[in-house]
Amino acid sequence: MTGLGTILNVGAIVAGGIAGIIFRNFLKEHYQETITKATGVSVIFLGTAGALSKILYVDPQTGTVGTQKLMMMILSLALGAVLGEIIDIDRKIEQFGEWLKIRSGNSGDSQFVNAFVTSSLTVCIGAMAIIGSIQDGISGDYSTLAAKSVLDFIIILIMASSLGKGCIFSAIPVGVLQGSVTLLARLIQPLMTRAALDNISLTGNILIFCVGVNLVWKGTVKVANLLPVLIFAVLFAFLPVKKKRYTVIGAIAALLVIAAVLVVTMVIIPGNNYRNAIALQQAGKYEEAIAAFEALNGYSDSASQ
Repeated sequence: MTGLGTILNVGAIVAGGIAGIIFRNFLKEHYQETITKATGVSVIFLGTAGALSKILYVDPQTGTVGTQKLMMMILSLALGAVLGEIIDIDRKIEQFGEWLKIRSGNSGDSQFVNAFVTSSLTVCIGAMAIIGSIQDGISGDYSTLAAKSVLDFIIILIMASSLGKGCIFSAIPVGVLQGSVTLLARLIQPLMTRAALDNISLTGNILIFCVGVNLVWKGTVKVANLLPVLIFAVLFAFLPVKKKRYTVIGAIAALLVIAAVLVVTMVIIPGNNYRNAIALQQAGKYEEAIAAFEALNGYSDSASQ
């Protein structure tokens, strides 16, 4: 049955979340905080191990350890971060989390949004979700997603025991992402070459590392704004990056693009918005002007205006 893998995965996440909530009821608050940090440390090492497995290799001739894909990693992270900040994916996911919190009757749960975002990123990011969904969509082989379901059950159980009910709702993005890939498997398959999957695995594990960092030190990295990194990782798989000339040209081009985007987003756009806010103030539209100044987040002297 096509799609059975995603159904199993969603069910495992819900079951793990419910089990975690039941377990949470028997834990005192300081235990929950300790478990959260312990989970964060585990996720950090999980992401580190996965990333290093793709970066490091052993030369079969000399037996020495070398590195690979470093330029792809750096450029994907840089370009993806800039694009993510422009789109501001993190804010949109948090808004969806706030909507879910209200709709699910959890308005009083202060940790709901953080639990939803953190757990969703942990179980959605990675090559396993893509590979398993493609296998399920093309041949009906759900073995990879079944294995992922077991892992996700354990991960969500631990997270829910410390973060709360929001973790259960991570089943929604998992269902949407993996279900979509399963349905579009035949279209996506040509893009998912071995190089593309390796790039997704490398960058995805770096994002998982960042999720762990946020569990230990709250709000350190806007991981959702790094999601476009995965798109650039796939694109780099189709570029002749092994040739030094193209690598250097690509690096220079990427840096120029990043510089241009930063100038536009940090100077030109805020400057234009600041002038519009001043115009509203001078026109006597004070409420609109206040809202416009607040949206500038401290740009120039907007805070004092």
